[in-house]
Amino acid sequence: MTRGPDRAVIVAGGGGTRLWPWTGPDLPKPLLPLGGGGRTLLAAGLDRLEGLVPPGAIALQAPAALGARLAAAEPRLARGAVLDEPSARDTGPAIALAMRRLLAHAPEAVAAVLPADQRVADEPAFRTALAVAAQAARGGALVTMGIVPDHPSTRFGYIEAGGTIGPGPARAVARFVEKPDRQAAERFLAGGRHLWNAGIFVWRADAFWTALERAAPELAAAVERFAAGAAAAWDAAPCTSIDYALMERTGGVVVVPLDAGWDDVGGWDAVVRLARAGDAGPARLVPASGDAFEGSVVVEIGPARTPRAVLLGGAPLLVVAGPEGLLVAPRDAADRVKAWAGPAAGPISGDAAR
Repeated sequence: MTRGPDRAVIVAGGGGTRLWPWTGPDLPKPLLPLGGGGRTLLAAGLDRLEGLVPPGAIALQAPAALGARLAAAEPRLARGAVLDEPSARDTGPAIALAMRRLLAHAPEAVAAVLPADQRVADEPAFRTALAVAAQAARGGALVTMGIVPDHPSTRFGYIEAGGTIGPGPARAVARFVEKPDRQAAERFLAGGRHLWNAGIFVWRADAFWTALERAAPELAAAVERFAAGAAAAWDAAPCTSIDYALMERTGGVVVVPLDAGWDDVGGWDAVVRLARAGDAGPARLVPASGDAFEGSVVVEIGPARTPRAVLLGGAPLLVVAGPEGLLVAPRDAADRVKAWAGPAAGPISGDAAR
């Protein structure tokens, strides 16, 4: 197998409010047992890197309270492997800070940047694709991983792939596309050139920083000042995604297609799907829910702490009895829990964009 990345940085910062009432202050999304085979999402992510990234070369960056909770649950995150982030300000400042820290002592290191809360079914395929991305990054390219879509989703941004680069599967990025409407998503799926944007990146620290200074000088300068000891500079950093700040404004970006059963477990539909397969930890579907109740679904997590819901018809509902409360919502609007569950769920970090 091709050599993998020299370093890996796992970024965590969101409150996980889309999965309230399961998630809350004591149980952030990366610690949900949804990584496959009973593993947490974070543990499964670390498993995927074993043997590919050198021991001791994996770091986790998160706001202090969240980082401490994740480290306490995962013994492989040794002392010193958890990097504090002053506050969650979206992926632009977060990733820039991680790369600025790496630039200080290993500027030519190839780093993989990965979210802490994604699921991958085919781990060997993931590892192969990450090694291909690392090979492209060694030549100075900024590389992103693009998920081969299996349905016309409107939940993700897309990457339009251009021509191939070299003999492998890496391809030039033609353009980044915002979240499409249903009709456009169906065209993207049929055309075979568009990939979901997963927020997984591979690049050399120095190549990243040079590109950031050119594309987003305000962001680069604020993070630079913060890294030099000016604590107030962090709040001056633009609160923006790394896609908008850098990737969409930089030429020569490379995408490596990933077809590995990827899932961001971004809402209750994903949990319901995993529960049907018996791979959602303590989350289970209540018997007799589902088609008999016009498409409604009842999910219980662990011992029920709320009364059993009884559905009497009407619009298909999602009912979740979880440790943080009871959710009753139309199934087609369940993703909107993110907009109002933040204060109720008491997220460790309020940055719902991550």
